[in-house]
Amino acid sequence: MGEALVSNVYIELQQAVYDLSSRGLLQAARWASEQLVGLDDAAQQHGHASSAAKLVRDSSSDNHPHFLLAKSHFDFKDYRRAAFVLQSVPGNKATFLRLYSTYLAGEQRKEDARIEAAGPLGVRAGGGNPDLEALYR
Repeated sequence: MGEALVSNVYIELQQAVYDLSSRGLLQAARWASEQLVGLDDAAQQHGHASSAAKLVRDSSSDNHPHFLLAKSHFDFKDYRRAAFVLQSVPGNKATFLRLYSTYLAGEQRKEDARIEAAGPLGVRAGGGNPDLEALYR
């Protein structure tokens, strides 16, 4: 691919992520952001990192392809994935989203553990009202 073509595809994919997210088409926005990250990684590997892609990425972390991918994971409540994708992304918004995603992933894990520890009909084993067990019989 020529640098101009890579640059045009990069810009179109980035715009598609914004447009699809704003319309609530989250699955399509996730796909477009995955393609954007793949295009960016492939261009860097082959030494064809386009000047437009560098300019967009360096302007702010909001436009960074990994930030856009992490935001789409966050929208799907895949908090661990969002935090993982943002490990090496600089910027205040990226740091906030990474830390908040990590917190929400822990809360999600805690809630899952609480549900698993619950007995039948959501009554905690050993920690609930002892009179309720008699009512279940």
